[in-house]
Amino acid sequence: MKRGIDLYVANNVKFLFKLKTNKFYISAHNKKQFANLKRTNPKIDIIGSAHNVCEINEKVRQGCKKILLSRLFKTNYKNKKSWLGTIRFNLLTRKSSINFIALGGINKKNYRQLKILNVVGFAMSSDKKKAGNYLPAFYKN
Repeated sequence: MKRGIDLYVANNVKFLFKLKTNKFYISAHNKKQFANLKRTNPKIDIIGSAHNVCEINEKVRQGCKKILLSRLFKTNYKNKKSWLGTIRFNLLTRKSSINFIALGGINKKNYRQLKILNVVGFAMSSDKKKAGNYLPAFYKN
């Protein structure tokens, strides 16, 4: 894209080819195999989301290069009581060579904990207005 922001088409192969893009997102609930996409276009970038070990293994079989792993921290979203925390997150991610992206509950109080995680990035929606403030702290060595 013009500004370096990638557009991922979610779960719709026909729309992916209609837009003539090579960015594809597979949700955690989608169990279909997409091996034919790699044969059609070897440059396709497939990412997926997962919540547990079974879903991580499923996304690896589906050919995902990156996996959004959620719920990292506690959230107030619709009575969701389970979250991974930093220790369980790292235990889930250490066995795989896939790149992981942290998702869920990241805010001003806990974003510094991202440095101890096995992640290549993070995604957030709760503090949209403050998101730019997190990036410099995350990328400092």
